[in-house]
Amino acid sequence: MRFTLRKEYFGGLVHDAKAMTCHVLSPSEYSLLRTIVGMMTVEGVPTFSLSGNSTALERFKKIGLLEEVPNRPDNVRVVGIRLIAPPENIPDHCLTAPIRIYHTYSRACNLNCSQCCSRSSLFDPKLEQRMSVNEIDLVMKKFHDAGTMEWRFTGGEPTYSPDFPISLATAKSLGMAVMLNTNGCWSEKHLDELPGAGLQEVIVSLEGTEATNDSRRGPGVFRNIFKLFNRLQAHNRSHPEQKVQVTVNMTVAKDNVGDVEFVVRTGAEFGWNVNFVPLRPYGRALDGLSKNTMTTRQFMSFSENVQRLRDLPEIKASGIKIIHRNMDLFCQDYPNRDGLPVPFDYSDCGALTTGFGLSPDGHVNACSFLMTDPDFIGPSMVTASVTEAWLHPNMERSRKAQKIGCTGCRFYRKQCEGKCRAMVLANGGRIENGKLLGLDPYCYRAYMPRA
Repeated sequence: MRFTLRKEYFGGLVHDAKAMTCHVLSPSEYSLLRTIVGMMTVEGVPTFSLSGNSTALERFKKIGLLEEVPNRPDNVRVVGIRLIAPPENIPDHCLTAPIRIYHTYSRACNLNCSQCCSRSSLFDPKLEQRMSVNEIDLVMKKFHDAGTMEWRFTGGEPTYSPDFPISLATAKSLGMAVMLNTNGCWSEKHLDELPGAGLQEVIVSLEGTEATNDSRRGPGVFRNIFKLFNRLQAHNRSHPEQKVQVTVNMTVAKDNVGDVEFVVRTGAEFGWNVNFVPLRPYGRALDGLSKNTMTTRQFMSFSENVQRLRDLPEIKASGIKIIHRNMDLFCQDYPNRDGLPVPFDYSDCGALTTGFGLSPDGHVNACSFLMTDPDFIGPSMVTASVTEAWLHPNMERSRKAQKIGCTGCRFYRKQCEGKCRAMVLANGGRIENGKLLGLDPYCYRAYMPRA
């Protein structure tokens, strides 16, 4: 089913697997929709009149939960909605379960990139300690039953594992929105088959121009990426009903910050969204790129340039989104989320708020950058329940850590998620007594002019 309804501490939420969005419901809206779903189960598909009816029904129609009844003006009926049974105890500080899983399918990879946070490399995925296909199916179904409706395959390079198409098919069979993080170096078989295999979004890494990109990722990678771009574009034109959303992902550091405009214009040319992630000193980046991390001032200049590019008429006309979630302080167009509950109030990144990491061996983790740190690893989902993993002490310790230095900042929660745990910890910080102590070197608020 396209929609999933869950009870939460603030009321409830509806997840739209087609649009990959969530809608926050008040307690009264959740109760009404829950009643409607119950009526649908018992009485078939009930109809309602919108004339003089509640604003909640109008909102449900706008979301797509209600559809018009043929030949009956002002009458609507409920569409198929999957109802998740509430857990025995609903936490009062977080969601009952993750919305999205970041599944490191394997650390095996057909490349050996210098900035890889997980040290993925060329080795046989069969030699890696990882879940079997049957175990992956089991884990997917556990999350699905708990109300998780987005599955992002990442790695390593998922397409390098021969069994990846099997797990992709399982996720689709459960009705999940399926995404793929990829380096873009696909075999001809995958180029022919994967665009139509049910992927809703493909996130492709591109580090800049051909010289810049291939200096990080290896000779010929740039051309493979554009080969994939062209195949995906051709697929979208010929199969609009199976259109794949594409996001160009750039890991930004000193060596490629000059190529930011090239990447944005590439996105605009194809109609792909662009997402910027600052280099973080983890994995292989510690070996060869640690000195490439931008200084605070350099990161500030990069952020200002991102906003300049957003404001260019030709970029605006392209309709693409330029995503820069890390301290995007020059953008004034963020939606007002002051009235929304955690985690929808822009108070933190997706780690442990809306998303959850899953390692190849089945253990959960708080963050992809911290997936090898025992303090941020939870139980194996092969044996644990979703609730046990989601509320595991290691997860709660990270989730509840107060961001000291962010509270009271004029940007925090309005257009900034606050400092990154991974960056704070990489720079000597710590979590202690429920507080995240330390500095994020990318934070440039001290240099921003006062309003």
